[in-house]
Amino acid sequence: MQSDLRTSFNYDSQNIVADWYTVTDKSQIPDLPWQQVYAIGNLDGRVPLITGLTCEKEFNLPGGHTEPSETIEQTIAREMIEECNMRVIEWQPLGYQHLTEPDGKQIFQFRVYAKLEKNRRANG
Repeated sequence: MQSDLRTSFNYDSQNIVADWYTVTDKSQIPDLPWQQVYAIGNLDGRVPLITGLTCEKEFNLPGGHTEPSETIEQTIAREMIEECNMRVIEWQPLGYQHLTEPDGKQIFQFRVYAKLEKNRRANG
């Protein structure tokens, strides 16, 4: 399958090749070893972002690593609760990024659009 977009960038002095594949239907999501899932969320017309761990001026999409045997849907639901205290009402796939490191390591990161609501349940 040919990617929709190919680029490369330097990260930690390594040249990383990044391929983007658009996925518009949940039934078309390939069975790949997803390492990370991130969401472009919609909370009443606003897009929640999280601050970086090392710099408060750095912002990222909420999301993160997939736990063993966890689906994309389970990952994004868990990450939205953990990072934003928000619940996913519905989600749609946007696509995925396939990263290739110089040593051949493959990383698969999925992106979704998620309609959100504030989590009303108390944690813990």
